[in-house]
Parts: sequence; structure tokens; C-alpha cells
Amino acid sequence: MKKIITYEELFENEIIFNNLGREYYYKKTYVEFCKKNNNCVIQLLKTILNSIENVLFPLDKDAPNILMIDYIFKRIIKQQEKNYNFFIICNSIHQMKKEYRYRENFRNHFPHKWETLINKSFFSKNMYCAHKAIELIKQYITKNNIRIVIIGNDKLFLEKAVIFAARECKVPVVIMQHGVYNKDSFEKLHSAYTCDYFWAWSDYTKDIYLDVYNKENNSVKVIGYPFEIVRGRPQKKRTVLFLGNYYANVNKIEGERYLNIAKMVYDICIKKEYIFTYRPHPSEIIDDSYGILLKSIRKGVPLAEDLKYNEIVIGDISSVMLEAGLIGRKVIQIIWSDRSKIGFTDPIYSFTLKCSDNYQDIEQLLDNVFNKDDEAFIDDYYLKVNDNFETTIFNLINELLN
Repeated sequence: MKKIITYEELFENEIIFNNLGREYYYKKTYVEFCKKNNNCVIQLLKTILNSIENVLFPLDKDAPNILMIDYIFKRIIKQQEKNYNFFIICNSIHQMKKEYRYRENFRNHFPHKWETLINKSFFSKNMYCAHKAIELIKQYITKNNIRIVIIGNDKLFLEKAVIFAARECKVPVVIMQHGVYNKDSFEKLHSAYTCDYFWAWSDYTKDIYLDVYNKENNSVKVIGYPFEIVRGRPQKKRTVLFLGNYYANVNKIEGERYLNIAKMVYDICIKKEYIFTYRPHPSEIIDDSYGILLKSIRKGVPLAEDLKYNEIVIGDISSVMLEAGLIGRKVIQIIWSDRSKIGFTDPIYSFTLKCSDNYQDIEQLLDNVFNKDDEAFIDDYYLKVNDNFETTIFNLINELLN
């Protein structure tokens, strides 16, 4: 008998966010995103582009077809295009244009019709349209003979629908770690819970995943860090890169708190004549509330360039901090005094210099760090750098295909 997907299953993330006091996201930010995405001209353009992709970009008939959501793992796409055809689910025309320079054996698909149906169910609390969307995704998977689905997040509505569709088509789903996972991620956010296979950055993530979820050991593989890194000493001294976050998108109070910490660090840097740069999170919405930070914001600059330039990287929880540590930057993690009030308590990084959100403590730590020539050290257990990454992924994909 065919399983009927319930509202609670598909839209689990909303329930999790509400339980964590982050209902602001689905009451405001997500609503604004849907309005923007429902623009008739943009939807028409995406429909036309979908047709063009199918006609103008024939793929290798003998290569297995893999479905991936977004260009998060473009390192894999670039390395494996010679072996597989990639179908990329991408809702951003700008992102699609930016990544075209890598293209060989891949095809884009804009999921706007699926998302429109899914969101109708989300706002109406009626699952009729969502089930229709899942049927369309199943048709897409079957029509294109998709053999494997690789996803970076199994909690977002579209990704969840793709997982349910793939499962009904008996196509294996891999959740590949794309950000920082800790115990809170698994216990409170239920990250990577719905996948058939989980590819982790390290044994650290694998161990806590197995411990919390009690899954089969052979369903989890350690692949190492899946993004390209460029090592080297910083080009400038006395420079601070502050990592933004999308906290304001999910909880206004949380966002304001983090912004105040950034302004505090900015003020210290101005006083001490350190160079301060604010790098926004890709999902972060910049507005007038950023005040004095606005002139220090860098957008559209490759991450590798920012990390190459700066001596110190400051943040809360971000995969960029791991990358900064991998290339030898000094990394400071600000520990909030009211962190537990927003549902997350685990200051996970073993390699960071930790500091309270007190002005004097931050100022003193910055002075101390700038006067030392130490580099960050990340234990291989916590974050693995895989020198045979391309071969590892090739073997794992073939294992699933066979």
C-alpha cells in the first residue's frame, strides 16, 4: 500500500523551529521568500529555461544519472562529470549562470512548479498540493532515470519532498554533510535523520550521528572535507574577518544579539586600528539595522580570497571557521552568555580560542592573539582532509549503483 505523507512529516522543520522559539522564520522570512519566488515573469523564464536545458544539452547516454540539489558540492560535480550525468535542482537563475563555466555533463532544473505546490500545502495546511508535487518529482526521477539522489539538507520542504519521492521510486538518497553538525544538530534539529546514507566530514560527526540515531554503521561513510581549500599565510597583519549569520532570519532577538557582538568587535578594531571586515552569510538579509557595519560588509568576494587576506577569523558556529582553521588562521569563537535560551548549547570547536561576549574579554583576547604567531590546529578525528577525495566519492557512488 502506498504511504500517505502527512503534514507533520513534510513540514517537520516548521515544528522544530517553533519548538526552538524560531517561528519568526516561517512567519516572516519564508513568506517574503515565497512572494518573491512567485513572480510570474521569473516563473515563466524558469519554465522556458527548463525546456531549453532538455533540448540543447544532451547528456552521455552511457553514464549513470545523479540528482543533486543546488551547487553546494560543485567540487564533486567538477571532479565526477567525466563519470556521471548530473541533474542539478537550482532555483536561482543567477547561481545557474555563475556555475555554467563548470558544465560538461550536467543539466539544470528549476523546481518552481514543485515548490509552488508544496508551499500551497504549507500555507493552507492541506496536503493535496504537496502530494501532487511529490508525484511530479517522482515522474521527473523516473523520466530521467535518476539512480542516486545527493542532498545537503533533509529538513527543507523541497528536499524533504524529493526524499519521499526518491524513496517511492526506490532510488537511494545520500545526505552529505554541508555544514557543522554537532550533538545539538542531531538531537534538536534531527539533521540527516531521513536519509538512507550519510556521508560525514569526520569520525567525530559519524560517531555522534550513530550514537544519537542508533543507525547501522555501514550507512555512514567518512569522506573528509568536501570543499576545496587554499592554504597559505595571511596576506595582511592585524586584520579581522567577522563571520555573519542568518540568525535574524530565524529569530529576531537572536539576530540582534549576534549583530551587537559584531558591532562590539568592530568598535574594538577601530579603537585598536585593526582592519575589520564583515562577511555576510549567503542567506543573511542586510538592512539598515547593521548601522556602522554597513561600510565594512564585503559581498560577492570568494571565501578563499577573504581567508587568504585576513589573520583572525571570528564567529559563532560556521563551517567557514573550520576552513579557516584548516588553512592555519587564528579562529575565535564568541560564546554567548544567553546561548542556552535559544535552544543551542554546544560550543563544539576544539581548535578555537573561546571568548565570552564581554567587551573587555574580546579586546584582551584580540591583543593576545595578534601578539602570537600560533596557527590553528584541527585534529583529524574532528575534521578530516582527504587527499584521495575524488577516488573516495567515485567508489562510494559505484557502491550504491551496484
